[in-house]
Amino acid sequence: MKKIIITVILAVIIGACGWGLIENSRLNISKAEGFESDKILDKSYISEVINYSVRGDSFYQEADDPRFFVTDFYMKLESLKIVLKEPLEKNTLIELYYDKYCTLKHGHKGDKEIYIDLSGVEECSAIRVDINGDFSFDHIELSKSDFEIVNAGKSRISVWAYITAWILAAAIAVGIVYGFDITGKARTCLSRLRAVNVKALANKRNIYKLAVLILYAAGIICIRLLVKEHNIKWTLTTIVTIVFAVLFNLFSIYKNIAGIVFTAVMMSGICYIFTVPVGSLICMDDEFHYENSVKFSHAFEDCVTEADEYIYGRLVTEKYNQAEIQRSMKGLEELYELGAVSKDGGVATDAYKTLAYLPSGTAMFLARGLGLPFVKVFYAGKLGNLFMYGLLIYFAIKRLRSGKMILAVTAMLPANIFLASSYSYDIWLIGLTMLGIAYIAGVIQDWAGGIQVRIKDIIIILGSLTLGFAPKAVYFPMLLLVFLIPRAGFKSKKLYRGMCIAAAVCIIFVLMTFMLPFIVGGPGEGDLRGGEDVNSAEQVSYVLKNPMEYTEILLNHIKDYISPENQKLTVGVLGYMGNTTHFVLIMLLLAMVTFADRETCDMKINNQKARLWTIFSIFASIVLISTAMYISFTPVGSNRVNGCQYRYIIPLIFPLLYFAFNIKTDGRNINKNIFSGLCVASMVFILYSDAWKLWLSAYQ
Repeated sequence: MKKIIITVILAVIIGACGWGLIENSRLNISKAEGFESDKILDKSYISEVINYSVRGDSFYQEADDPRFFVTDFYMKLESLKIVLKEPLEKNTLIELYYDKYCTLKHGHKGDKEIYIDLSGVEECSAIRVDINGDFSFDHIELSKSDFEIVNAGKSRISVWAYITAWILAAAIAVGIVYGFDITGKARTCLSRLRAVNVKALANKRNIYKLAVLILYAAGIICIRLLVKEHNIKWTLTTIVTIVFAVLFNLFSIYKNIAGIVFTAVMMSGICYIFTVPVGSLICMDDEFHYENSVKFSHAFEDCVTEADEYIYGRLVTEKYNQAEIQRSMKGLEELYELGAVSKDGGVATDAYKTLAYLPSGTAMFLARGLGLPFVKVFYAGKLGNLFMYGLLIYFAIKRLRSGKMILAVTAMLPANIFLASSYSYDIWLIGLTMLGIAYIAGVIQDWAGGIQVRIKDIIIILGSLTLGFAPKAVYFPMLLLVFLIPRAGFKSKKLYRGMCIAAAVCIIFVLMTFMLPFIVGGPGEGDLRGGEDVNSAEQVSYVLKNPMEYTEILLNHIKDYISPENQKLTVGVLGYMGNTTHFVLIMLLLAMVTFADRETCDMKINNQKARLWTIFSIFASIVLISTAMYISFTPVGSNRVNGCQYRYIIPLIFPLLYFAFNIKTDGRNINKNIFSGLCVASMVFILYSDAWKLWLSAYQ
């Protein structure tokens, strides 16, 4: 009865906090008032139209960079209003060029009037208007005075938001009371701290720990000293890094390697996050992922802010300085304070794929609910991705008996930390894939040690891989690795048969997530970013009519795609900022841990069948990835595959190294603490060194 009362109280407290966060996250709806027209420019003032086809009052975009020019007026401008005959059918980017300036504005679905502030403009006689989409023009009104943005109320939030909050509150309360012994954990931690012999740290046997500590903190300290502008973030990051390094050096490094790697991932990721200005187009498809994260964070609302929409297409230049960054951040905060102007909230229609935005979207929602300013909300989304990745890696390493360092070094690849410090949904795929594969390896290692397979492990394996493949179902062949778990590891044939059925169901489910839309709606038009000649329907027809020719194209592509000389772009690509400068060291570390981090429990899987099965699963995934890009991103009939980025290989690295390169070696004679410490310290050095060279050197 006591536990029930405590659970109810906790549920009420947590639910009330959730209710408050939801209420506080509601956005102000803004609208323009007080606009006074001084001159009206109808269609007769349009002197030139480029990349539009005009039929009556309707303008239809025909090519990139559409524009029209309005001339033959002369007056001082403070603002203007574009009036349309019909509401916009979709959100549309509007660029306005006047005098020597340019301003961006987002026209929103349903808008018939678009207000644009031109404060401070001297007299001019012509303007250029770029409306990126179709529209029906009526007139433009010019004004010598400014208009006012006023609050028109709060955004609406679905009742399901509140229901979800209370359900989650109840679940969390039950988990805390019935699933976690708080007092027991607290007593254990205190006893461990009391047992620490501080004097023993001076022992010669612990000298290597001091070396690890120095190497661990040296990178960020050096960066902090070299930064010209004083930045409190660097100071705090340095302090936190040292504190965590000291704490973990009080204990055995190898036994606590999961915690050490988690710390290294978080600290290096934070470094990457805060050294890049607020903006998109830093990571691959960054603007797309940021937009979807924002929409996820507004899952129960009907609008987003002008500041968010501005970020969707904001470029971060190769060179930037602190003054520009501060001005930009101030402008974003001003836009954010204006409130919401777009009724474009809510998650995407594909709920399965949208799961990949859960970490970033939830973090943004919480930050907004706490009333944080826009820039901190922006950073919160990235931190949500990073924290999720760190946790997944932590639990993955904890599950392994051996091969911990194979996973640790793979998890700390510069490309992974870069993706984890962005809005990319690739890190959801990478993290959950590593967790699932680690549990497969852990189950086999347990079997070698006489422990039978547990149902819990199978649920985690299938659940993590199925959820992980949500954004990119082409990786579903990796689910076949579950069949590496031997039949002898199960208590009964019934349990083994149940696992096989569950695995088959998961494979079919993931497969249908991208096959069903193809069957129902056809292949579609494809991604036009690949060029004007991209047409998925025609490409599918070409492949079916020319199977031998496509097979040759595919094999030639894969040969080049997985070639050793191109793997620098796999392990060390850092988006549009550049590539790692330590490719050779990374490859040496990967080779070293692959062959040295082995124990007796790995020998049960050391056979040709397991290697071939792993290679088949990986090869099948690469074939599907390449075929998907050939259909959706490559011009019809091309003799090469376009758009196949090397980061797509990253989820395949750990299973390749652990299963396919498993040879009869015994690492029991290696000092695990020294070995692990040097590996982690080397990876931390690489990460901070790349941050300095590629990010901080960009500051003018």
